[in-house]
Amino acid sequence: MLVLQQCCPDTSGEHADITLDALQEQARIGVRDLILAPNLVKFLAGKTARYLHFVVDPSKPIWGLSATFENARYLQGLSNKDGKNAFLVVSDPQQLSDGVYFASDHLGVRAVSFGETDMTRSSNYEQPGIWWTFQNTNRSQRYFLKWYSDGFKMRDLHVVKSPEDVLAPLARWSLLPPNPEAIWYLNLDDRAGGRHYFKVLECESPEITGYSACLLDEDLLYLHSHRESEDFSFYREGRGDRLHAVWLYFPVEKHERIVEVWRLRRRPKFWRDILLLRTNKGRVFFLGANANMAQPGAIFERVALLTTQPSHLWLSSQGDGVDCLAFDCEDKRHDKNEAPPIFPRPIYMVFKDECPAGLQ
Repeated sequence: MLVLQQCCPDTSGEHADITLDALQEQARIGVRDLILAPNLVKFLAGKTARYLHFVVDPSKPIWGLSATFENARYLQGLSNKDGKNAFLVVSDPQQLSDGVYFASDHLGVRAVSFGETDMTRSSNYEQPGIWWTFQNTNRSQRYFLKWYSDGFKMRDLHVVKSPEDVLAPLARWSLLPPNPEAIWYLNLDDRAGGRHYFKVLECESPEITGYSACLLDEDLLYLHSHRESEDFSFYREGRGDRLHAVWLYFPVEKHERIVEVWRLRRRPKFWRDILLLRTNKGRVFFLGANANMAQPGAIFERVALLTTQPSHLWLSSQGDGVDCLAFDCEDKRHDKNEAPPIFPRPIYMVFKDECPAGLQ
């Protein structure tokens, strides 16, 4: 359903009416404006095509409304005003913990939590199709909750300083970072924009037996960590079943883990930089189509040192390749004097002189 943002007279504070009739009325108005638009293509492409938005004051009690859609439970909205079938979300605003968490899928927001609760503890492991978002709040500072609706379900939630504030799309995570405030980002593609969906990659688990990278037209699409007795569903998840997709496999020894992330700079000649992963045994996984493609004078840069434990990194792919990474470890992008990794041959293959002891 496409719903357009309207100038609603009562969409904030205790007047934010989240009854089903109110949402359906706004949806009807949106469809009417869509039908009457003089230039439909321009209207849809323009910035006027938005979700409905409502504003809630967290210094007052908050009620919620939920509904079932396609056998899943979704939040319909939040309000400072009690209503039919509404449930109390926050009874005493003075007891609110800092931080707002919410879980969502491709259809809408499934749950919201103020501070750490039993719900947020489930963000410590991945659930298929569920993405997490965290926003910091401070009870000593004034803020509002601005949520967006498609006319039936809540689609997004922002913490804003003013009801008029409009924020950029927030990142969503398959596994929420242990310390979201420590996160920093590395763009591999100058064209990267919009919302990022970050998939976690574990770098040190003793259960990991290797890594596989999916490439399409020399661009990294997906990166997967292997475990014993796993199934092969990741090939579909990583879009590795697409025509012309190529998979590179990088086995690791016991107690071998990824400790550094490097990049080979290719911009502006090419769209994306190439990633390299280096292990604590000095081996390097070149996430490109050909490890020998680096020309004399190529610029290698170490970007991250994975010293925290457990160590992770997060990758975002917006359709045609991994365009952004996120880290919660040490940022090394300003180190210019360290020797780059050495890779005399395609390092995603295992040669005799590189085989682990006992396998020769």
